Amino acid sequence: MGEPTNTGRVEGIDQARKRSYTALSDARCRHILSALDRDGPMSTETLAVTVSADERDVAVDAVSDADVESVLIELYHTCLPRLEAAGLVSRDEDGTVRARLDGHEAVPDVRAFLETDRRHAAASLAHLAVPERRAALVVLAGRNEPLDLSTLVAEMRRLDDFDSGVDSGDSLQVALHHVHLPRLEAAGFVRYDSDANVIEPRIQVADELAGETE
Repeated sequence: MGEPTNTGRVEGIDQARKRSYTALSDARCRHILSALDRDGPMSTETLAVTVSADERDVAVDAVSDADVESVLIELYHTCLPRLEAAGLVSRDEDGTVRARLDGHEAVPDVRAFLETDRRHAAASLAHLAVPERRAALVVLAGRNEPLDLSTLVAEMRRLDDFDSGVDSGDSLQVALHHVHLPRLEAAGFVRYDSDANVIEPRIQVADELAGETE
């Protein structure tokens, strides 16, 4: 008895799914798809500018030529060929790039991947609305070495605009230890050794953040 007639089609979908998930595992590829899904088709050059701005969370006129050139090279040589092979984008003869997210047979929930990125970004930004976490990140900005908790508290209390609403450094230290630093660690901003009371920055905070709080 021969193999089912749909075997070749199933294997083809499996290969397409593998190519799609490989592309979607790359953060820059997801930025490309998000930009195209949000703004519509655009030239490769415009896409490079848009992706550069999105990755840095700045306006398009704030990205440098060097940053755009770096992204453009990767778009041409890596990202767009990978996304095309996965059937997630297409390129017109004039170089216009288009997203192909609707009706994708191998990965019908492509937008779910992109929405996960957006939710993670929103959750990360929510931490900056909490004065204690924002001030802690300001103190840690630009540091490459671990910092002990008592030093972090002392430097936070020296910030001009910081008001945690607690009366003492001890109360602030307790709140950081039990609430704020574990939350920042879960979000990927820091690594906190709660036994040694040592904080190690994992994500560098933008200089603008420090400037707004000092």
